[in-house]
Amino acid sequence: MTCAGNQRQEVEREMQAAVVGVSSALNARGVEDAAAFVATSQQDWERYRTSHCELLSKLYEGGSLARVTLAFCLRDVARERLVFLQSLERSSMEE
Repeated sequence: MTCAGNQRQEVEREMQAAVVGVSSALNARGVEDAAAFVATSQQDWERYRTSHCELLSKLYEGGSLARVTLAFCLRDVARERLVFLQSLERSSMEE
């Protein structure tokens, strides 16, 4: 589980860089309040991720798989978000 936690931390660092990149790209296109809008979106997504992964871990509540499931879910969902943010950043720069 430590490995999944370390991987999640790395993905989250990359995700924060992508959040900055999306904000910058939208700002460069003249999107008003781009940074605030992206920050709010990220906060909402983080609440969703936590709730989603906690629900999944409830399937194993009381067992050893609950913590492992939670750790891997948090990591995997963060990876999906990172891919989305990176594609959004690229799309914003292409227009």
